[in-house]
Amino acid sequence: AASRTRWEMILVVFGFPDKTSALQFEWAWQNPKKSRIVRGALAGVRGVGSLYRDRARVRIVHEMVKLAPWKHMPLTVCWLSAEAKRAFAADCPPLPTNMATVSGTMQTLREVIRLHRSTPEKSDCESDSEGDTDESESDSSQSDRELVQSRSFSTSCFLCQQEQSTVASKGRKRFACGCGETFHLTCYAKWARYSSSCDISQTQHGLVPHGACSCPSCSFAFTWSDAVSSALAGVPLH
Repeated sequence: AASRTRWEMILVVFGFPDKTSALQFEWAWQNPKKSRIVRGALAGVRGVGSLYRDRARVRIVHEMVKLAPWKHMPLTVCWLSAEAKRAFAADCPPLPTNMATVSGTMQTLREVIRLHRSTPEKSDCESDSEGDTDESESDSSQSDRELVQSRSFSTSCFLCQQEQSTVASKGRKRFACGCGETFHLTCYAKWARYSSSCDISQTQHGLVPHGACSCPSCSFAFTWSDAVSSALAGVPLH
């Protein structure tokens, strides 16, 4: 937002899987009439003024995160201006349940992003050969070992029962619940799609859970975004 010559940052969206996805989102947001994905959602921003004024721009962000492919990503919307949030949030639709909203200062934002980046990024669906000894794998395994040792967490996935040290589990991200159980992200996502304890449509497409999630062991409630953040940061859900 601009006030004469002084610019103020209102909000930031982060949590994209890579720089390309983030740049595609940014371009579509800056060019809503040109983007084939966003054009159809412009009807949802009527009555909020010009598409290039602050109120409409914030609304467009909230409309965009409901569209594929972004609705499948564990994104976080961080409000950096309390005044703007009071003025604009009421006009915005709720975020998908696999996303999160936080408020704070630039320092808050830096801390949250630091947690997201605290472990090497690697696709959960990747499988590595037995001979691979990549440094990032070693760091990931070390992080897992420290997580398990720090609070006596289980060394095997609660759902597939595979030890983290096995070839099948090598390089796969996992998250931990405060009850002591750990879960591979992919194992949990598959389980959640058909679990009656999760508020998720059984007919949904894709692997990412879109509704409220819960721990299969202790029923602690959380979001998919929480699970991904836990896996990346190497800290338990609670």
